[in-house]
Amino acid sequence: MTNLIHYIINFFSVIVTTKIFQFKNNTKLYAQEKKLSTQGRSLSAFHQLALEDHSISLNHSGYVVAIEKAYRNQIGLDKAYLPNLNSKQDIASLNKEAFYNKKEYSRAKFFLSGLKRTLITHIAQTTFQDKPIPHLKQNLIYNLYKNDANLKNAYQDSDKALDILKQKITNDINTNKSYTHIILYAHGWNTNQQATLQSVNAQVAQLIKQTPDDVKFNPLIVAITWPSEWAPLPFEYIAKALSYPTKANDADEIGLTHANKLLQHVLIPIKKQFNLPLICIGHSFGARLLSRAICSPQKLNQTANIQASSADIDLFIGLQAAFCINRFLPNKGIEGGPYHNFSQYAKKSIFTWSKHDIATPVALWVTGAKHVGSVYSHIFANKYLEVFTQHKMIAEEPNNINDITNFKFENPSQFQEDLKDNTTVALIDATQIIRHNIYRKGGNAHNDIHTPILAKLIHQCIH
Repeated sequence: MTNLIHYIINFFSVIVTTKIFQFKNNTKLYAQEKKLSTQGRSLSAFHQLALEDHSISLNHSGYVVAIEKAYRNQIGLDKAYLPNLNSKQDIASLNKEAFYNKKEYSRAKFFLSGLKRTLITHIAQTTFQDKPIPHLKQNLIYNLYKNDANLKNAYQDSDKALDILKQKITNDINTNKSYTHIILYAHGWNTNQQATLQSVNAQVAQLIKQTPDDVKFNPLIVAITWPSEWAPLPFEYIAKALSYPTKANDADEIGLTHANKLLQHVLIPIKKQFNLPLICIGHSFGARLLSRAICSPQKLNQTANIQASSADIDLFIGLQAAFCINRFLPNKGIEGGPYHNFSQYAKKSIFTWSKHDIATPVALWVTGAKHVGSVYSHIFANKYLEVFTQHKMIAEEPNNINDITNFKFENPSQFQEDLKDNTTVALIDATQIIRHNIYRKGGNAHNDIHTPILAKLIHQCIH
């Protein structure tokens, strides 16, 4: 029944985002947009980088992997038919033996169903240049919005895009020997490409500013942007609310496919080659996307022979994560416990939650899911102390209560010991830290993540 409801919403999502509210226009990229059905106010917000007008960019050396959605037949995939909306290509792409149970496999097939699929449409590189004057240079190293781009096999070409990315990053690190870390970012629901880059830039700026004096920190940034928002006029706010189940599934699809391959075929091999710590940071649905990617290394036939190790990912941080805590438990809930063996894939997984975040608790009221970033996960986790550890951040208040300058853990030694233990998931009560509403963002404190204090937390976890 749940899947049927999702299919119905998926069907209407196609109508809302690509048919009724897309008016013909004369934009620079319209010819290619039309071929991909990514034209219009709502969808074009996810390929602003492809305009190459330098209006948005990373403010630090790194790469942006831009993912969008297109009709299956437009990008070289077989059509999907009722009743399960999966094509032979969908089924063939999955390594069935790697799934824990039928529930998990069924959910994976569901993520790949539907009239549209996600693909990599462009990748932007930002590098520091010192001539003629010091500046950041941005260029597209992969771009389906070029007039001569062949879209016949655009979905499969996403793999070629990752090959290009791997070579570029390898050359970049060989040229710039000063990189100390690789950080993979993914952001959440209702966050278009411009807003994603603003968020990444803010977090990186805070991390650089809060770097301890005795620490070398010059990260190579890789940011994922993905179509996490419906915003068609005149029903923008209604569409955003209705998009929740579709965007949750999109995050899981991208995690299972493109982000999975980004980790296994690009970033983890580069981490090993250059001995650079690999840090994954996801916010909200971005944490959903990255957690799915981290815990799915052998679940595609393309990655079936990967020998995964907990040393592959040095640290995964989920800020106000929007996925059900049951994923960490075998045979619990309707999703089949896809993360029950999480300790095999990362050295440490850490998640924040806050009582001032009202976005993540909504899922419990609507779908019954206890999101990891909500207060309900904290209550639930007390029943499974062999899986979850709990910690609390205490704000050290200055005279101005709105300007927190430092924090400590309620039990600092316990937290430091827990950082060394990959067999448990650490849940951090950040209620005293994540507490302010953010302009033009919903969920109360759900987006209060660009603060010096959280940057200090991330540094403490990294170092």
